Amino acid sequence: MKQMKIFSVLMKKQLTEYAAALTVNMRGGKTAKSASLSGALLVIVLIFIGAGCSLFAMMLKLCEPLCTAGFERLYFIFGGILAFSFGVFGSVFAAKAQLYDARDNELLLSLPIKPWLLILTRMSGLYLMQLLFCLVVLLPNALAYIIFIGATPAFLVNLILMLIFFPALTLSFVCLLARMAALIPARGANKSLLAAAGATIFIILYLYVYLQLPALLQSFVDNAESLFSAGRLLFVFDWFAGALTGNYVDALLFILLSVLLLAVVTRLLAAGFLRTALKCNDTARTAKPTRGSYSRRRLGSALFMRELTHLINCAPYMINCALGSVMLLAASVFALVKLDDARAILEPLETLGISPLLITAGIIMFILSMNILTAPSISLEGKGIGQLKALPLRAFDIVAAKLKLHYVITLPPLVIGLAAATAVLRPNIAEASVMIFAMISYAVLCGLFGMILSLKLPNFNWVNETVAVKQGLSTMLAIFGQWGLILLSWLLYSLLYNIAGDVVTILILALIYSSASAILIYYMYKKSETIFYHY
Repeated sequence: MKQMKIFSVLMKKQLTEYAAALTVNMRGGKTAKSASLSGALLVIVLIFIGAGCSLFAMMLKLCEPLCTAGFERLYFIFGGILAFSFGVFGSVFAAKAQLYDARDNELLLSLPIKPWLLILTRMSGLYLMQLLFCLVVLLPNALAYIIFIGATPAFLVNLILMLIFFPALTLSFVCLLARMAALIPARGANKSLLAAAGATIFIILYLYVYLQLPALLQSFVDNAESLFSAGRLLFVFDWFAGALTGNYVDALLFILLSVLLLAVVTRLLAAGFLRTALKCNDTARTAKPTRGSYSRRRLGSALFMRELTHLINCAPYMINCALGSVMLLAASVFALVKLDDARAILEPLETLGISPLLITAGIIMFILSMNILTAPSISLEGKGIGQLKALPLRAFDIVAAKLKLHYVITLPPLVIGLAAATAVLRPNIAEASVMIFAMISYAVLCGLFGMILSLKLPNFNWVNETVAVKQGLSTMLAIFGQWGLILLSWLLYSLLYNIAGDVVTILILALIYSSASAILIYYMYKKSETIFYHY
């Protein structure tokens, strides 16, 4: 009875933290306006609906040929594997952060709370995340089947059971991977770089699969018989598929395996949780200073190195906020290696009257919108904001160091991307000049926009850095604000293109970006002191 009461209190704390990310203004501790909350929830819902619609379109292409050929089981095996992949790769880093990197682990473990209760609470929160990922895949998978084949009572009953217990299966593997990552005997920087490298490889593979998707789907249908034989060897997904074809025995076997596996993983995590969690949180205190750690630096250089060290040692920050640089480099390499293919992609646009220069600029701007290093930078100071304010520093110097980090990470890949774009488009000097001017001006403006949002909308009440990076209002507004700017730029281009032409229109956009950047710099110089020292 006592343990259940403790568990209910811990669950209430966990749910309150989730809700606070959307409902509380972390700067003033006041409840956010209902309009802000509704807007944030609407954005989240639209993201999941968009992902679900994309997957539904893919499922429609697979369902009819597979099910009419008698491969209903293979269709559901494919859906199960896809849902499992989404759940595991979509939340493995969040799982490690929530289980082992939470800053209140030491406090909670110092209280008379059993480790297994703390693990169970954290896993309950992760289960909700897995449920969302699974719903995004399994609902389109089931809906396409209902449209083409229909729904029997057995299918509907087993579908509900699978939606409940499938997240338990993915949760077990996610927690195991999180524990393995926590046990890697590496320094913080090395762990972060390994995590970033893993995420980069996954993104490259994802982009490759996405680009080759029509051919892969056709190949999947053509080789359905051999794939079906191989798929049945994956007995867990075969039981899942059997359940959705109306087999109650397969449904029971899948449920038993999922529950048993989750129980074993929970017991395993609880057994070593105290030692592993304290080891993760103790990294900073036990790190030995290296030669040159205390070498003298100028103020600006010292603050910049502080920001760079934070980026290198924080995997969520590196993965979620510097993705644009990685994708821009990957796109540049593709364009330079496959020069003829890149030109072949753009040639049909000219016949349709669409400027290749506009499309290339739009692609670069969209990729740059994934670099949001400044947006969560103030929030990442966390409870240490008081120590930073106690130092004899100007707020503008602190802000300038964060901006410098954004530009150091963003501008070199942008220059390489512009060089690749020039090689593909072969523009004249005027077109190349205004293109370079506009893209650099846009990159500068995005960094400043994120910095203003970070100053105005900080979130200091977080228990792990993933929350500060991914769930902050400043981060969300930075991404969608940049997308809105891209849309407005396209509208203005559409209005002026026929009148002024490519070069003049892009030059006007570049001047607008530059003017907006100058205004934001002036605003930060005048107001950063007041804003920063009133937190």
